[in-house]
Amino acid sequence: MKLIFAVALIALVQLLPSFAQTPRQLEQPASDVQKRIALVIGNGNYQKASKLANPANDARDTAAALQELGFEVIGGGRDGIDLTQSAMEALIARFGQRLAETKGVGLFFYAGHGVTSAGQNYLIPVDADIPDEDLVKYKAVSVGYVLDKMAAAKNDFNLIILDACRNNPFARQWRSLRDIGDSKGLVNSNPPRGTLVLYATQPGGVAIDGAAGSRNGVFTEALLKNIRQPDVELDRLVKLVARDVETASKDKQSPWKEGLYSGDFYFKQSNGNVKPNPRPETPVRKEPVVGEVRKSSAWIDLVWIPPGEFMMGSPESEKGRNNDEGPQQKVKIGYGFWMGKFEVTQKQWEVVMGGNPSTNKRGPDYPVNFVRMSDIQEFIKRLNTLDPVFEYRLPSEAEWEYACRAGTTTAYAFGESLDSTQANLQEFATVPVGSYKPNAWGLYDMHDNVMEWVQDSYSPNHRNQPADGSAVKNSNWGHVLKGGRSAQRAGLEAVAPGIGFRIAAQLK
Repeated sequence: MKLIFAVALIALVQLLPSFAQTPRQLEQPASDVQKRIALVIGNGNYQKASKLANPANDARDTAAALQELGFEVIGGGRDGIDLTQSAMEALIARFGQRLAETKGVGLFFYAGHGVTSAGQNYLIPVDADIPDEDLVKYKAVSVGYVLDKMAAAKNDFNLIILDACRNNPFARQWRSLRDIGDSKGLVNSNPPRGTLVLYATQPGGVAIDGAAGSRNGVFTEALLKNIRQPDVELDRLVKLVARDVETASKDKQSPWKEGLYSGDFYFKQSNGNVKPNPRPETPVRKEPVVGEVRKSSAWIDLVWIPPGEFMMGSPESEKGRNNDEGPQQKVKIGYGFWMGKFEVTQKQWEVVMGGNPSTNKRGPDYPVNFVRMSDIQEFIKRLNTLDPVFEYRLPSEAEWEYACRAGTTTAYAFGESLDSTQANLQEFATVPVGSYKPNAWGLYDMHDNVMEWVQDSYSPNHRNQPADGSAVKNSNWGHVLKGGRSAQRAGLEAVAPGIGFRIAAQLK
């Protein structure tokens, strides 16, 4: 098959630091000496911005649930509803002082409007009037202020829950909004170690305030359902909340978590007798259909690839520069998996990694290019820390080729030739992802835009290719690149538009 070739490039894979520590039991029964302190705020009755129906109920109901679970609650009920800027700041200061006094577990919950400006997240008081973006830092309450107060307490563990990812209510008034974060949703907060931030939806996404007549927003409703379940460790709880939100929103909203913490935390335990990672009330999901698309918490559109078998590699008739693609052999992939609809973009890379290594920085929707294998592994590691729903990885070479062929047996997924509507036929230039026709399974740019890294270590041919679709490992030849419209590209990294990648994933 002419579209597929392998290139050996020696990639020095850096060893990633280990953060493993001895687990601490962070949750105690209410009778234990360690306190659990919560601050709960819900803002909905805005004076200068669009009003929100659910935050007051979200705050009241969350405060009640936390009190049931042994938390000392500040705010909540009447004192934490529809607060001005000065009232919010006063409660946050009081909360920080109480945490410092008790050294207890800290929890901050906020429902209401939130915006991003200059890469920082802000919570909007009900009296805020912000006609220009440069006034945000003076008229709103920074999430950084909350983080600072919690960090100053020097306690073991803090949890921030933000149901604040709604549309920016001042967007029409602001003239200098950027593409990422400012008009919709929030961005990463970069919390200190020992603090976890849980967002109602992914960076830049918009949370649903709740259907007409509903008491709570979609996210808070899922949170309240699950925190009362006994013996559910926090990581598992986040996954259950995420799946409930995705089901209720028809996959339009995906909760997102950020931060590192060691140990286990339970909102509720059964007399201290905890079962490791129980699976209560796991939502039953229907089997995806071929080409079904889901949006992950990292803004990555994922396409369902069904199980199946195919003839991998190039036939004898295509011998030449791509003869490392032979001999053909049957590979059976006995499982379905998710595959990136597009290459990972520069925007997605920046959100996760905070920078852009691309030599061609033409725009956020262009594929990230000239990325090293070690940096890709760090990107994947961070995604797996942040996303409660998907487990990310690079596809194997067999998975990539199987997804690229999309059930076809011709030289290309579109037939025996390509035209300019089907692939990027330019030299030395990338184009925005999705610029050309997708293959039969809804994947774009598999024939050409950037060459794409896969998991496999390089070998000179397919004689040792695993028949189950898994990756070739333990080669000293570097890793495999896929893509490119002709075998003449083989080995010529300098003349390719760039080297990028796309993600594969499984549900956790």
